[in-house]
Amino acid sequence: MRIQADENGFMIKTLLKTVSLPYKDVRSIVVETPKKTVIRSFEKEEYVDTTPGGFTFSYPTVMDMIVMYNIYFRNETAYKESGEDFILGKEEKDKYLSSMVEGAREEARNMVKEQLGPKFDLDLRILEIHQETILCFILLRNGNVVTDMPECIRQYGDEEIPASFDVLTLADLCFWDNSSRSGKYLIITSEDLEAGEIKDCIVEKTDMFCYEYLGVNSREYLDQLP
Repeated sequence: MRIQADENGFMIKTLLKTVSLPYKDVRSIVVETPKKTVIRSFEKEEYVDTTPGGFTFSYPTVMDMIVMYNIYFRNETAYKESGEDFILGKEEKDKYLSSMVEGAREEARNMVKEQLGPKFDLDLRILEIHQETILCFILLRNGNVVTDMPECIRQYGDEEIPASFDVLTLADLCFWDNSSRSGKYLIITSEDLEAGEIKDCIVEKTDMFCYEYLGVNSREYLDQLP
């Protein structure tokens, strides 16, 4: 069984037929393991996707549709591997991540000014895209966004996140309660980024960018720019 998705719903392909399942007909979506996602319809049909990483990774718009159509959703993997300490409601998540970013903002901005020159600054901007909380790193010169970023430096090229030289995913939706129309979010953790090290990660990413940017544009050249 192969499952694909777009803004209209799911296309479920088997050896014998293809089934179209609009989002309005979906009762629940449960990610049981990284290789098993179960979709259940109001007609009590059950469809199992075994794509590594799950179709929500391949089709992030599905997460928006879960909220829009109020579909019950639970990522069991998030609960099993991360634990309740890293899973927060929206208000708690926003408050926690905002404090982490604010804790790094001044140091990261000063780093940019010291290494690239006083004309430069850094805008750390938190966005919500496809039910993910994403931190965008945006370089400024004289208060304006630097848009002519060399491709060899820019780490991220998404039309929904223009002008960012890098991004950091901070949290994503792991549970949607259709009875209360509210969600819970997993604070992203990994071997490289533990929740308590978000501040350090922001500073390290900024320092690495400055190093690479000066490898393409000398400080002397940057000082001569208007």
